[in-house]
Amino acid sequence: MRLFHPLSDPPIALLWAGLTTSAVGDNLFSIALTWVAIGLFGPAAGYLTALQAAIVLLGAGALPDGGGGHDGNWRTNGRHHHGDTGPDAIASD
Repeated sequence: MRLFHPLSDPPIALLWAGLTTSAVGDNLFSIALTWVAIGLFGPAAGYLTALQAAIVLLGAGALPDGGGGHDGNWRTNGRHHHGDTGPDAIASD
């Protein structure tokens, strides 16, 4: 299958494996944290999960007055920023 052809290159395969392992570990940590919170707080542990989601949304700038390093307008130097690859990345610097 041509989709997996880049994985035949050892550095790419190693990078992909590391990123996959990291993503799985992040999600397992979230599940373990919720499990421990249920043991400690009982039914009120749902608030911890809601707090986690709110922190992620604030950090991403998705909620009002959130972080994310932008003002919600997504403009750079008076022009729209369309992406971080190719000519747009070169022109935005």
